[in-house]
Formats: sequence, C-alpha cells, structure tokens
Amino acid sequence: MSDWYKVNRAEVERRGGKGLFHHYHTFEELIRDTYPHYNWDSSMFFSGPKKHPGYWSESKVTLALDKAEQLLGITQVFPHTTQYNATQRNTAQHMYAG
Repeated sequence: MSDWYKVNRAEVERRGGKGLFHHYHTFEELIRDTYPHYNWDSSMFFSGPKKHPGYWSESKVTLALDKAEQLLGITQVFPHTTQYNATQRNTAQHMYAG
C-alpha cells in the first residue's frame, strides 16, 4: 500500500482517471476513500507546489507539527512575544558588543 504515496494527481489523470477528481479534491482524499481501513500518513503523500483551499486545516497543521517535533527532537517551543523578542535582542547585543 505504501507505493500509493509515490502517486500524484497528475499521474492518475494521465492514465485516464481525470473524472475521479470531479468527486475528490485531492489524490489523498481519493485513496483514503478507496482504502479506508489503511492507516494513511498525510505527510507521506506527494507534495505538489499548491494545496487546495482548506487543506491546511487546524488538525493537519497540528499533526504536521507533532511529527516535526518527533523527527527533530523538539521538546520546547518559546512563544513569540514582544517581551521574549526584547530579551533575545538584549542578549544578542551583549554577546556581540565588542
């Protein structure tokens, strides 16, 4: 089943499957509906230059960030706040002050 990750929409359309995309926005939607009992990993599908509107729903962003945390060993993320940025700037100024 993992070979399906290597297939993209253009390939399906080239082989006569263009009509399938009247019912599905993406190849991922098509394959998930065709094989609903397989545990698909969204991050493994061919990633083209443009995703359909609404692709990056909050749940997909959360899944992608969770996977990145695991792969990169991220254990803590600092919030992007004015106070944090000011502290960061002050630290950098002190480090590079000659």
